[in-house]
Amino acid sequence: MAMSEAAAAAGIDPVGRMRSRWRAHARDVLVALPERHAQWHRMFRTCLPPGRWQRGCAVIAISLSASAASAAPPGPIAACLDAAARHHRVDPRLLRAIAAVESGFDATAIGAPNRDGSHDIGLMQVNSRWLPRLARFGIDARRLREPCVSAYVGAWILAGNIRRHGPVWRAVGAYNARSPERQASYVRKVVRELARQSGGAAP
Repeated sequence: MAMSEAAAAAGIDPVGRMRSRWRAHARDVLVALPERHAQWHRMFRTCLPPGRWQRGCAVIAISLSASAASAAPPGPIAACLDAAARHHRVDPRLLRAIAAVESGFDATAIGAPNRDGSHDIGLMQVNSRWLPRLARFGIDARRLREPCVSAYVGAWILAGNIRRHGPVWRAVGAYNARSPERQASYVRKVVRELARQSGGAAP
C-alpha cells in the first residue's frame, strides 16, 4: 500500500492539513497587511482557496508586510516604469519586479531565440510575437529597445492579463509563459524579487 493510501485509510489527509495551515496563515498575514497595500489585498484574497498559486500568495504577503524601502532601478528607467504603471493602472512595484526578472533593468537586452523562433526584446523583454500587433501603433523592434516604450508596452500586456485572468498570480505568470508549470516557476521569481524590493527574506 502506498504511503498516501495508508494515510487515507487511517483517516489522515496530510495535503489537506498543509493547505489548511497555509490558508490560516494567509488570513493572519492578510489582516496584518497595511492599508497602503490595498491593491495587493485584493490580489491576495483571490488566492485563499486551495490552488496552484496559494503558497506564492502567502509568501508575497509576508514579503509585503515588511516595512522597508523598495530597491529602485536606475533613475530614468524607474521614472518610465512608474509612469507606465500609472497609465495602465498596474502596481508599480509589480512592474518593477517583472522588469528586474526579465532583463535586470537592461533596456538593450535581447533574449536568446525561443523554441518557436521568437525572441524577447528590451527592458520588459517583450516577445517578438507582439510585433505585428504593435506595428499598428508605430512600434517596431528598434523602438522596443527604448526603455519608456518597453515599459509602456510591458504594462499594457500585464494590464491585459489582469483583465483576462483577474487580479491573480496567473496574470503575472502569463506575462512570461503559457504552461501552468512555467507560469508557476516565473511567479516564484517575481515573488523573490518583490521580497528583495520590500526588504523581506526571499523564499
